[in-house]
Amino acid sequence: MEGSTNYAVRVSAEVEADLDAVVDFILVNDNTADAVRVEARLLDALRQLESAPMTGRVVPELRRQGVGQYRELIVAPWRIIYRVAKRDVRVVAVIDGRRDVYSVLHERLRR
Repeated sequence: MEGSTNYAVRVSAEVEADLDAVVDFILVNDNTADAVRVEARLLDALRQLESAPMTGRVVPELRRQGVGQYRELIVAPWRIIYRVAKRDVRVVAVIDGRRDVYSVLHERLRR
């Protein structure tokens, strides 16, 4: 049981850029209302990590490579990839799940 203490969710500038790119893409290809709705869903998912980060599944592409410490929340079609350490949640990416997730994560996690 995780207890009632909240986790600190750490979002890097790179992840903020991911979020901006999602919203910008929807603004260009869809409409403002959809962009606002998707942004709210993604931010709600990030807030969920403050109290229940272990609800996300282990990233399947990484688990197959023997890496089990990265988890994800799905906000279809986007994936919020993160790692939990003690009371910190480090978000490493918000990516379109239709992309080659392994390549994106491999590049990002090497840094």
